[in-house]
Amino acid sequence: MSSAEVLSPLSQRILELIASSSHVNADETSLKVQATGECRRAFVWDFIATNDNHTMVAYLFSADRSGQTPIKVLGDSTGVLQVDGFTGYNQVTTPDKRERAGCWAHARRKYFGALDSAPDEAQWAIDKIREIYEVEYLAAEKKVLGRPQHLTLRKAKSKGLV
Repeated sequence: MSSAEVLSPLSQRILELIASSSHVNADETSLKVQATGECRRAFVWDFIATNDNHTMVAYLFSADRSGQTPIKVLGDSTGVLQVDGFTGYNQVTTPDKRERAGCWAHARRKYFGALDSAPDEAQWAIDKIREIYEVEYLAAEKKVLGRPQHLTLRKAKSKGLV
């Protein structure tokens, strides 16, 4: 508890910097929490952003999965919020706040789920997403992630796939 109190200004500053970032990634995951006589479900939310080439990650515990945590972190900030389709992000992804962007990893999961019912179509989509990932791996290998050369590479190699 003492450490948390001492580090509170630092964690608050990280949350401020994340909210001021033009692009934020977020997700939430459930975990079991011991309660009197039972375990209950709670959530850890993560928010990731890069400002001035520094990546910041914030983890927030919440007793529930309501949209209050994204509101608390992002408030009325603007920019892009890259998340899955969970409705808990709806109040911060409105026309006057953040634009919602999807995630290839979440989309890819749906195609894996469709392999039994539509194997050819699902495998085609999985293969295309793999090709998009390969462009990102190439950008990392060339050490151009987040730079203008990365966008050039995406336009040359990913645009047609998308």
